[in-house]
Amino acid sequence: MILNSNKISEIKGIENLTRLKEISFYKNNISKVRDFPQLPELQEVDLIGNPISSNDIKDIQKMFGANVNVFFS
Repeated sequence: MILNSNKISEIKGIENLTRLKEISFYKNNISKVRDFPQLPELQEVDLIGNPISSNDIKDIQKMFGANVNVFFS
């Protein structure tokens, strides 16, 4: 699912997309990732171009675990 450049500031409303494998939030306004739903088939999350602090990056990586590739920049 591609949600690039939509001025999104919160990740919500995707909890029922249980078969989602990839999601891209490239160039939005997401600064915190909280309460991300458990999506069992999720493999990739693109958060490049969002104002996420380096401290939050570590927490986000722990939240997703080793089975999900998370991209930042």
